Amino acid sequence: MTKRRPSVIDSDFAKVGAALERAAANAKLQGLQTNTPVWVIRDGVMVDLVAESKKKKRSRVNIIKGGMSRERLAKRTPKRS
Repeated sequence: MTKRRPSVIDSDFAKVGAALERAAANAKLQGLQTNTPVWVIRDGVMVDLVAESKKKKRSRVNIIKGGMSRERLAKRTPKRS
C-alpha cells in the first residue's frame, strides 16, 4: 500500500512550511548577530536559542582546552624568559 500525500487546494498554502522554516532560520541568525534573545517553546518550556547556542560554543572551547579554566591553563604554560 502506498502512502498518499495530502493534496493542497491552494498553491500558496503549499509554500507556507518552507517560508516558516526560512523565517525561523533568519530570526535565529539575526538574534545571534545582535545578541537578542530568540524564545521558542520546546517540550512545554520556554528556551532562548541564542543563549543555548552560546553555551554550546563555550563548551567546545573547554573541550579543546581540556576543560581547564584560564587560570589553570596559565599555570601550566611555561613562562618565556
